[in-house]
Amino acid sequence: MVHIDLTTEDALAKIPVLKEKLLSSPLVDGVATAGFLPGVGMGRRPLSADNGESQESQFVYFGRVDYDYLQTMEIKLLAGRNYDLERSNDATQNIIINES
Repeated sequence: MVHIDLTTEDALAKIPVLKEKLLSSPLVDGVATAGFLPGVGMGRRPLSADNGESQESQFVYFGRVDYDYLQTMEIKLLAGRNYDLERSNDATQNIIINES
C-alpha cells in the first residue's frame, strides 16, 4: 500500500492518469483511491434509516472510495453488490455498509 496525499483540485483531476501509469507496471496488482487511510482518519456523521416505525439516527464512520477499492483491497461483500461505473448514481446516492 502506498499513500499519496492528493488534496488540490489540480492533483485530484490527475488521478485517472496516475492510476493508468501505475497499472502499466507489472509490479502493481491494483490501484484504487480513498479519502482516508484504512483504520485512520475516517469522518463521522449521523445516519438515519427508516425502520418503518421511526427514524433512529446514530453516528457512523464513513470514507469515500472509488469503484476499484473493494477489489484492490480484496474485500469480499457478504451481500449486495459493489459500486458500478455503469450506474451513475452510485457515486452520489449509494453506500456500502461495513458490518464491523
